Amino acid sequence: MKNHKLLILLLLIIPVLASGCVSLTQQLGEQMSVLPGRYASFDLKLGLEVKKAGEQVSVEGVVKNTRYAFMEDLEIWITPQDISGKSLARSVSYFIPGILKLDDYAQFSVKFPVTATPIAKLLFTYRYTGNDGGDKEGGGAIPWMNSFVANLDQ
Repeated sequence: MKNHKLLILLLLIIPVLASGCVSLTQQLGEQMSVLPGRYASFDLKLGLEVKKAGEQVSVEGVVKNTRYAFMEDLEIWITPQDISGKSLARSVSYFIPGILKLDDYAQFSVKFPVTATPIAKLLFTYRYTGNDGGDKEGGGAIPWMNSFVANLDQ
């Protein structure tokens, strides 16, 4: 009888303790939902925020794989531009580990020095190898690159 009560107690406590644990995927999904900048395409979703601190401008965000069984070697290149489209700098965020599974999230962050010319927009270029499986020779791998512009409110 004593063991029976202990078992019941454990069965009641374990779900309560487990409900307090939030996975990293859930945390990053929640973070993405509150970020002010957004981009979505057939292959990924991206949330971002631009911050200025001292002599640096940072772009921080979260990316989600929405298409492939996994993305390999994802890179996000960000180029701040002035109002005329002139590039002011360029920086990249590499994702480690190099595989982002379907419906998984990853964080990125890049920094630029503050320039005398105001940043009007950000040119994002991302590339990866998408893979849904395939043969041993890599027949399921598709190299992909895309870009988009995020206008900044001054």
